[in-house]
Amino acid sequence: MIDPAKNQLFESQAQVIAYLKAAAANPEFHWTFEDDRCLDYRKLTPQVGVSCYIHCADKILLLERSDKVACPRTWSTVSGYIDKLRLIETDINIFQAHLLEELVEEVGWTVDPTMQLAYGSPDALIKPGVEVHFELFTLTVPTTDLEIQLNDEHLDYCWVDLAELATWDDRLIPGFRSGLAVCGLG
Repeated sequence: MIDPAKNQLFESQAQVIAYLKAAAANPEFHWTFEDDRCLDYRKLTPQVGVSCYIHCADKILLLERSDKVACPRTWSTVSGYIDKLRLIETDINIFQAHLLEELVEEVGWTVDPTMQLAYGSPDALIKPGVEVHFELFTLTVPTTDLEIQLNDEHLDYCWVDLAELATWDDRLIPGFRSGLAVCGLG
């Protein structure tokens, strides 16, 4: 399943979806959160998530992670583990549907016609004890003046010039720069 040369955990999106559907079919992996039936992704190896690099011209949006999530006090982007059973069981575009929910949850945005959401590529974070498959997206926004409503997963946000991002390397979540490169932004 793992292909370290390609930094991938699955060979195709169809394989990822089959993996998620098989996990969702097992009640051992279920739990309920705020009346939503969820997949307990913490019990899965590998875990599956989405991540979206939000940019405007030559700037990228960074979100500072709170102590409530993994890798606190590092900077990242909108992301989340695939965990909604209703999406896994019924939606044909699980990844985009979940990402749209994460955008509302983490920054308060609904994608509108002034924004361009595009699928990027799969990527993976593979290191001892950690295997996470990500489906990466990019969101191009028309201005950096959009209102951002952070949830409790984040402490702060900022727009950073892509040319200056290298100075942030010690503050970025692991895999951030490689995902950015996979999406053609870094």
